[in-house]
Amino acid sequence: RSVCPLIKDGISIDVAINSVNNCDISSSTIRRYIENGLVDAKRHNLPRANSFRVKKEYDYSKKAKPLPVSILAGRTYEDYKRYMDAYPESRVVQLDSVIGKQYDYHAILTIFFVNSKLQLGRLYARQKPNVVNIMRSIYKIGIDNNTKLFDVVLADNGFEFKDLYKLELDDDGNQICKVFYCDPYRSNQKAECEKNHGLFRRIVPKGNSFKEFKQSDIDRIFSHINSYPRASLRNKSPNDLFILEYSLIILVLLNINKIAVKDIRMIDFKRWL
Repeated sequence: RSVCPLIKDGISIDVAINSVNNCDISSSTIRRYIENGLVDAKRHNLPRANSFRVKKEYDYSKKAKPLPVSILAGRTYEDYKRYMDAYPESRVVQLDSVIGKQYDYHAILTIFFVNSKLQLGRLYARQKPNVVNIMRSIYKIGIDNNTKLFDVVLADNGFEFKDLYKLELDDDGNQICKVFYCDPYRSNQKAECEKNHGLFRRIVPKGNSFKEFKQSDIDRIFSHINSYPRASLRNKSPNDLFILEYSLIILVLLNINKIAVKDIRMIDFKRWL
């Protein structure tokens, strides 16, 4: 009775069991009950496993032109690997974009903190992306609270990131971080960020427009995603690990709220109401 309402809200069986006190029923038993129609949770309520396929390599000369050599010099994925070998304790964030409809004015910049698996979403204008300003505002939140939120930024070769290298220096010319770019058509080089988009797509399926979204809506969606416990995190949530690494204050300043498992909605946002 306690587990099924959570499953109907898109929570996996294992996470639902771990969030309920004194639940002595195994996940396989609950799954069998669902398959046999013995409980009110149905098979379609179970989140589908999001498979991540490594994209094939492309002939870059025919498919896309990379960013100018002047930008990529010292900032390629090979440079990133060498840097991380030399400075393995660096705090890394991976950047990507999520698109709604092709005609949408806005897209969503996703910022993935590798250590905690916390992901932020920020709306930006597709024709005039302000990624550098967004990242500087996030960096400033950390500095204002006596911490450095990231040392390394890894992004793809997309148009929205063409000026990202400017993030490396502050207004006084002091280096604040290192910026690197993945190879074209190699999303597997920042696979964790890409894989986390699967959780976003459980709430906002592909094909939905972002036209009606406000930043507060995006913050709410990612608050649910970041509150969702993960087996890979020993049943902790990204929020939990982020707070341990930084603080609850910074989490709140990033507009992410902690949500109890019983209140998490990992289903199509159109069914939230």
